[in-house]
Amino acid sequence: MKGAYKFMEVAIIIAAISLALGIFSRMLILPLIFGLEARAFLNFSGVCLLFALTFGVARIVLFLENQSSQKKEETGPA
Repeated sequence: MKGAYKFMEVAIIIAAISLALGIFSRMLILPLIFGLEARAFLNFSGVCLLFALTFGVARIVLFLENQSSQKKEETGPA
C-alpha cells in the first residue's frame, strides 16, 4: 500500500502545480502551454485532487480493516 501513498503525494503535487498554472493563466487571460487555457488546468487539478482523496480514503479503510481483524484474533474464536 506504500505505492498508493506515493501516488497520492504525486497527485497532490501535480494538482498544486496545475492549480498555480490555472490561476496564472486566468490572471493573464491567455493560453499558456500548448494552447491550454485556465479552465483545462483547473479541471485537471480537480481530477488530481479526487485521485488523491480516493487513495487516502482507501488507506484509511484498509487500516481500519486491519485493526478490526487484529482485534478479532486477540479475542479468539467466539
